[in-house]
Amino acid sequence: GESSDRMKYVESQARPPGVVDPPAGQGYGRYYVQRLDWAQCGEFECAKMLAPLDWENPDGLAVTISLKRSAIDDPHGVLFVNPGGPGGSALDYVDQFGEELRYDIVGMDPRGSGKSTPVVCSTGEELDRYLDVDVSPDDSGEVAALIDAERRFATDCRKNSGALLDHVSTIDTAYDFDLARRLLGQEKFNFLGVSYGTLLGATYAELFPDSTGKVVLDSAVNLGPSEEVSQAVGFERNLSEFARWCASKTSCELGSDEQSVTKSIKGFLDSLDSNSLSSPDGRTLTQSRAVAGLLLFFYTGESFYDAAGEAISKAIAGDPTMIFQASDAMTGREPGGYSPLIAAASGIGCLDQPDSGLKGAFAQWSKQKAQAPVLGHLIGPDTLCPVWTSAPRPRIAFSGDTETPVLVLANTEDSATPYEQSVLANRIFKDSILVTRKAPGHGVFGSSRCADRIVADYFNESKIPETNLECAS
Repeated sequence: GESSDRMKYVESQARPPGVVDPPAGQGYGRYYVQRLDWAQCGEFECAKMLAPLDWENPDGLAVTISLKRSAIDDPHGVLFVNPGGPGGSALDYVDQFGEELRYDIVGMDPRGSGKSTPVVCSTGEELDRYLDVDVSPDDSGEVAALIDAERRFATDCRKNSGALLDHVSTIDTAYDFDLARRLLGQEKFNFLGVSYGTLLGATYAELFPDSTGKVVLDSAVNLGPSEEVSQAVGFERNLSEFARWCASKTSCELGSDEQSVTKSIKGFLDSLDSNSLSSPDGRTLTQSRAVAGLLLFFYTGESFYDAAGEAISKAIAGDPTMIFQASDAMTGREPGGYSPLIAAASGIGCLDQPDSGLKGAFAQWSKQKAQAPVLGHLIGPDTLCPVWTSAPRPRIAFSGDTETPVLVLANTEDSATPYEQSVLANRIFKDSILVTRKAPGHGVFGSSRCADRIVADYFNESKIPETNLECAS
């Protein structure tokens, strides 16, 4: 139910970019007669469509949704793709596809994110201050400072985003996807989603079962009613993987065995709790920034371990430049300010999560610390969503009924979406097939020849393995 921690609704008439009057006509019909005007954007084609700001009120304001298409000759149809986030750029993700999948590849930035109507929160300077706050409080003063910072950020988001904040849930975006499917003349919605993109695909399949075609869920988020294994567990496993890898290298300056490498990293991060580190450009590396930077290296598995070792060793020696670069990439900090990533992730994520209040957030943090002894504490509790100004949407209980079997892909040592979550997705979706790759890192498609071939056969030939299977590479 409604938590007492949630801030009272703050009225705001703000209209973020792309919130416009609805198209001519009335009711839902006005949206289904739109024409998508595709225009060249680099090597691709781009278009915009309008969708109701509130899908329950088609005569109210509209939001603008951006799409990008990589078209091929004689496609089997349209394949929608999403890289996760929430708030990762689906438009940019289109660039990563060649012609292995015989479809027109379409990326659609979900409402609230990217080049669609974005959630707007704070200025660059305000975000700098917000992201410097200690997210793993050790006493009542630090708890109060963290919650105060969350409330300020949530208030900024409401002030600058207005009613949009109440309508950027994954359920809203599933309705946008169905509108796009219809405007593109597709009988079925075919989809490949990674990470948060798996929630989009699962939600669409639940709400529009008759229109659901082939769906690939790569590195599934938790689709169950409660979280059994926290994200911190995935990152902790990757910390162990990295520590073992580093200890086996003569060039590793952090230690000669897994335990000593882990101890060096924990010691460095702990030291930042009271003594932040100055960088050559005058910025100050806080513990929270350093943790964000470290986590980025674990997203891609072994390919970034060399850089991780170098970044940590240099920071311990007094030069945090590389850790700062990783932290900035993780938070979308750019030379001219911040990308819309944090605002989008906050706006979408807080509408999707059940609300158990601040008390529940701290109880979950205790569980997280027990599951992940090093990073569980440092990643901190989720104190933003309990004080958010929009109440969450009801959580979907997935039935898992689809006409075409779903394909689930997962790495055993996934950092951001622990493997257990893909096993659960495989259980939820009846007749689905789980393809397991024994590897660290986040995301399977595009990094496994074996899995890529299975995905291509699934989309191009409608072939699906008869049983769950493992890919060695």
